[in-house]
Amino acid sequence: MCSHDRWGLGSTSRTIAIASRLALDVPACSILVLTDLAIVGRFRFPQNVDFVRLPGVPSHGNGFGPVGKGDPVTDSVLRIRRKITQSVAKSFRPDIVVVERDPIDLPDEMRKALGFVRQELPGTRIVWGLPDVVGEPQAVVASWKRAGVLDLFDGFCDEIWIHGDRGLFDSTEHYAFPSSVAEKTLFTGYLRPSSHPSDRVQHELAQEPKRPLVILTPGGGANGYPLIDSYFRFLESMKGRVPIRSVVISGPMMGSDERDDLARRAQRLPHLICHRFSKHLLEYLRQARLVVFSGGYNTHCANLAFRKRSIVWPTPSSANEHAHRGRVFAELGVLDLLGASDLEPERLGRMVMTLANGAGFPEGEASCRIPMERARPFCTRSPHEAPLMGRSSIRKIVIYSQDGFGLGHLRRNLNIAIQLHRRAPGARILLIADSPAAPFFRLPPRCDFVKIPTLVKVTNGVWRSDRLSLEDREILRIRSELIRDTVLAYRPDLFLADHMPCGALGELALLLEAVRRRRPMRFALGLRDVLGDPAEICRQWHQDQHYVATTAHYDSIFIYGCRDMFDLVEKYQFPEPMIARAHYCGYVSREHVPMENGDARAERKRKPMVLVTGGGGADACFFIDKFLDATARLKDHLPFRAVVTTGPFMHADQHRWLQHKARGLPVRIIGLSQDDLPLMRHAEVIVSMAGYNTISEILRFRKKARTRIMGERGLFTAIHPHKLTADNLAEAIAGYLRQTTPLDDARIPPLDGASRAAALMLGAPLEAA
Repeated sequence: MCSHDRWGLGSTSRTIAIASRLALDVPACSILVLTDLAIVGRFRFPQNVDFVRLPGVPSHGNGFGPVGKGDPVTDSVLRIRRKITQSVAKSFRPDIVVVERDPIDLPDEMRKALGFVRQELPGTRIVWGLPDVVGEPQAVVASWKRAGVLDLFDGFCDEIWIHGDRGLFDSTEHYAFPSSVAEKTLFTGYLRPSSHPSDRVQHELAQEPKRPLVILTPGGGANGYPLIDSYFRFLESMKGRVPIRSVVISGPMMGSDERDDLARRAQRLPHLICHRFSKHLLEYLRQARLVVFSGGYNTHCANLAFRKRSIVWPTPSSANEHAHRGRVFAELGVLDLLGASDLEPERLGRMVMTLANGAGFPEGEASCRIPMERARPFCTRSPHEAPLMGRSSIRKIVIYSQDGFGLGHLRRNLNIAIQLHRRAPGARILLIADSPAAPFFRLPPRCDFVKIPTLVKVTNGVWRSDRLSLEDREILRIRSELIRDTVLAYRPDLFLADHMPCGALGELALLLEAVRRRRPMRFALGLRDVLGDPAEICRQWHQDQHYVATTAHYDSIFIYGCRDMFDLVEKYQFPEPMIARAHYCGYVSREHVPMENGDARAERKRKPMVLVTGGGGADACFFIDKFLDATARLKDHLPFRAVVTTGPFMHADQHRWLQHKARGLPVRIIGLSQDDLPLMRHAEVIVSMAGYNTISEILRFRKKARTRIMGERGLFTAIHPHKLTADNLAEAIAGYLRQTTPLDDARIPPLDGASRAAALMLGAPLEAA
């Protein structure tokens, strides 16, 4: 990772923040940071991150002018920097180079460095990271054109990362990116910082806990003296009568005379702490009521993440970057922007006092749509693989769905496919399924499927072929080779494996090994909320090497549930590398389904309806038989009608037996059902076997049903299979039919898991559910 700071701290701070995130999410990686920041050693570096310090480029005049051409000292320093950079690249041999620096500063240096990487390490990916705003658009476009910056991006970079949001400030439009550069530009969202508790900060701030805390920092500080001087003059005029306390961090690059002047004056001011530099800045910001700063990107992100009121005074050295960003966010109402006349002490002081003692961070609609921490997924890939691709780069997707004698995985994956199509209409989706009923459900546009020979799960770790007279090994070999050859021929950008990291009986091993050797491909694992008994699943996952395979091959883990309902990561003992890649998406259901209106309710028959669904139906006969017995007990005492869907996999003899038993009862039994949603919409009570998809749909329509975990939340009633008697079932159904209280919406978990998972897969992460 490369950064360059001539008069500030921003690029190096951002580089270290991204490196720290990467080290946390991918513990096996090694990261080397190249920087010329003199005080880089004062930053915290996590395990697996080290740095090489390059000699600084001599400044001219006030330090902000262009580097002199032909100057012997400058030429010598640049030559040394180039040799060190080339030596590091050649010996370290990185899989990815991330450049976090202003492209207008020493563009020739980077052109030579990246040209060397391209020549010596053709397989290395090159990424250039930029803050959301790099300056006033007209001036930036002109200066970039003179320096050939966009040609540099086009010729050497595989991706451009914009640490911002396209909806708030579209850098590709404002800075006139050509289509070739815009197509490989990714908007990561704003970088969320993480602060560390500090005993020193806690001790300092504990002295006056009742006074609102104001933090003032001009970033690196090279041009920050006027801001601090004005603030000090305000405090001096108050003669200690201020109902606030202040922490001022002047910055390590402030001139020595100015720094000494401020230090002398700070000693005479009460309720004030003054530092030249503090590695605990983020902890100070977390504790603050108000932040006054120069508009730098990193402090701006901290204010957004910690929800702090802020005042921006753009320093002259920011080349209008800070001023332009300040205007963008001032229009959103999340900060106040100081003009030149506002720096007068009395006016500055009045604004500080008003905001420090007023309302907190504005929580309106505009502030709620500022995305944070969306750089994290770029850091969840193994370092030997390509970074995540943005939405426009996802062209082909494969979804591996293993069902055997069920429909649950197939239904859930098709819900996700529908959302992938809605978000990326041009993407093509290939479903690899083994369900005998595939495709039982209608496929979304640009989606097709490959049916492989069916394997049926007998018990944990035990499978058999239900259709072919072949041994397990032979059927497994056929399936494994079909999956591998299909995926390698299709060459998808994303492979989503459902439920089992290694596949049934480890059948994905051939594919995982082949892809690892041949070409980069994103791998994602989708898991429903509950996999089974935790002790048994953990034993099975260790035995089948699922933990090892997930850590080695999968970039992301999407959990189709909510942590507060069932903490899958904890229950199934995920190791640290898997925890870092896990995202709770919420429950997957069929979204964009219109809720029932008054006209639909009026169409109901006079008797309330009970819907009984047996899922796929292979093991539903006993359950439905008990329901028919319960109906016989209730029919003379409680008016209702019932519809029973047996599912496509119930044996024909069982289906006929149930139809025979239902004669004379207010029950209609149907077999195949393409879509139970119309039935669910009109049902008063739903009786199910607690399959994942049925439960999700029940919640969407706020219906009454039964299963244990949801029952603990007060949503359903659960009846254990050993206690499933006609009397118990009749009692539960009668209680629900007489009940008029609707489900409490506050207890219902998020049901937009399909769209959230699709967004994450397409490179647009959201907050975890």
